[in-house]
Amino acid sequence: MSIVLALLSAASYGVADFLGGTASRRLHALVVTLIAMVSGSVVIVVVCLAVGGVLTGRDVAWSAAAGVAGALALATFYSALAKGPMGVVAPLSAVTSAVVPVLVGLALGERPSTVSTVGVVLALPAIALVARERRLPGEPKRVAPSTVMRALAAGIGFGGYLAVSYTHLTLPTIYSV
Repeated sequence: MSIVLALLSAASYGVADFLGGTASRRLHALVVTLIAMVSGSVVIVVVCLAVGGVLTGRDVAWSAAAGVAGALALATFYSALAKGPMGVVAPLSAVTSAVVPVLVGLALGERPSTVSTVGVVLALPAIALVARERRLPGEPKRVAPSTVMRALAAGIGFGGYLAVSYTHLTLPTIYSV
């Protein structure tokens, strides 16, 4: 079941990136972000009502922090997609968003396996390789530095969202002993 959920999650991220990037070329990035956040919130509320559970003030606070980080990251991401090629922006923000939780985990005392460490180290030169990809006709030969900075900022925001979510789920367990 976890493999099916992971595949569905990856597919939904890919579709959202494509649709959000396409919409950001026609509408302002903040409008696209608002539509995405409202749509996502409706789905989350429906799932939460179906699953049930107990909601605490701590849950609301952590969820709000993660939501703010995610919304800012999404607006920045859509802004980068509106200005630059999706083939550079999406992988650059994805690699950056993967590095942030690793750094948070290291700061919290976790030590990744050798395979995980090699993966992180290999991801860094991947940024340079992605930036060198072949361009479609009509695309600029060079990606603007502001687009790269927006993609990096979006990745940091997405990574912050994941790190806040991770911290909320694990810190009570880690420090309750």
